[in-house]
Amino acid sequence: MKKYTEILAEIKKASAAIKDTAKTEKELERLALLEVKRNGTEEEFAEAHTKYKAAAEKCKKELEHNETQKMKIEILKDNAARALFAENIAAICEVWNKYEGKPHGEKTSQKIRDEIEKETGLRVYIGNRYDDANIKIYFRYESGAPFSDLEFVPIWNGEKQPALIDNKVCKIDPAKMRPYCVG
Repeated sequence: MKKYTEILAEIKKASAAIKDTAKTEKELERLALLEVKRNGTEEEFAEAHTKYKAAAEKCKKELEHNETQKMKIEILKDNAARALFAENIAAICEVWNKYEGKPHGEKTSQKIRDEIEKETGLRVYIGNRYDDANIKIYFRYESGAPFSDLEFVPIWNGEKQPALIDNKVCKIDPAKMRPYCVG
């Protein structure tokens, strides 16, 4: 599996490959107007019609290219989420599990967040959602991440895996977690 930073570079490259079709579309509109106008000689009309067909084909190819690039970017985003998960879930759970049994108040919560950010460089919030652990990562705009937030949740196997019980920190098993929502 590729590393998260390698996938980010691929996403930037694919984003840069998206063509600006606005110029082509304007040219297409202009040529279409020329064709509709039909004042001039038969040769001028035939030439305008040929140019219009060429511009329409070029526009179609650029739009298809952009659609392909956008699909590639979505796949790369998913791969980036999975790579980030694989690289950081163990460290996040390790820090969280150090506080097992302690009450989850403001101070403990802040200590955990600060320690995880120091360890991984990620801003993380851990809590419960529907009585299961929920790890949510928030990305700063400057981070260059292709998403604004990312969630990790337990793999559903019929049993609950809460992060907090009666506001006390519970152990989270990284092997039972998976990426959930790429935002």
